Amino acid sequence: IKATNLTDNKLSDVVVQDLCSSNFQLIGSNPDAERVNDKLLRWKLGELDGNASRTIHVNGQVSDAGKAQNCLSGSYDQASCMAFNVVKPELLLKASAPAEVMRCDAIPLTYSLANSGTGVARNATLAQSLPEGISLKDGAEKFNAGDLSAGAAKEFTASVMAAKPGVYSFSPSAA
Repeated sequence: IKATNLTDNKLSDVVVQDLCSSNFQLIGSNPDAERVNDKLLRWKLGELDGNASRTIHVNGQVSDAGKAQNCLSGSYDQASCMAFNVVKPELLLKASAPAEVMRCDAIPLTYSLANSGTGVARNATLAQSLPEGISLKDGAEKFNAGDLSAGAAKEFTASVMAAKPGVYSFSPSAA
């Protein structure tokens, strides 16, 4: 009996079974067979490398003339492995505004949201909470950048007005 792995992959838990005629008597085999019952022999071959074969040598005799039949079957487990890339998008946010403006002038805010990581940053957003005394003139407090591919960037602008003179800190965030 010859068991052959027709694939390039390693098989594990390889088992060959022989359902023998009732008139067949096993004398011996190499490797040794496990006798499951009067008619069923089993060989547990373990692992079988890709495109490899194992031969089972069976010695037996049929007790009477007439018809004898053997029905062979095989079973195995085959691991299904796949490699995949793990990505890590990283959002990099840059914000700029002029150091000084006149009290009645709008303050232009410029934002750059970039994906400096690997893989797509899905549904990227930029949010800006305005400090007390600042109101939005043009633009939005929240921007949707959509999906940013690795290395891609999007620019956003807004303008705000200050209610009174002072120093204001802006703290945008990206997600």
